[in-house]
Amino acid sequence: MPEAESAKKIARYEITVDENTAKIGEAVKAEVKKPVLVKKTNERVAMSIINIEQTPVKIAIYDESGAEVFQTTLPANVSVIKMFHFANVGYGNYTFVSRYSNKTFTDSIKIGN
Repeated sequence: MPEAESAKKIARYEITVDENTAKIGEAVKAEVKKPVLVKKTNERVAMSIINIEQTPVKIAIYDESGAEVFQTTLPANVSVIKMFHFANVGYGNYTFVSRYSNKTFTDSIKIGN
């Protein structure tokens, strides 16, 4: 099923093919909302996910060297809200990788000044 991606979501559409044409249906067959990261302070980051398909959510965080500093799997709820505290780690860029609804999303955020 073809997909259309925007800054906030991925939508799947149905294609109908006949002898000479192909049409993309107007109705969305499935939709996956992208995670939203919000830096609250230099040491706190909030992640919010609207998990329409209610699949388990796997989250991993990596530091600048690619080392995994955090990993968890959250239950299959419609809404996932998680706060991350970075007070005990060094400043730098961190990469958040979240997996749910058969999709992988990657976001980076700078912690510290």
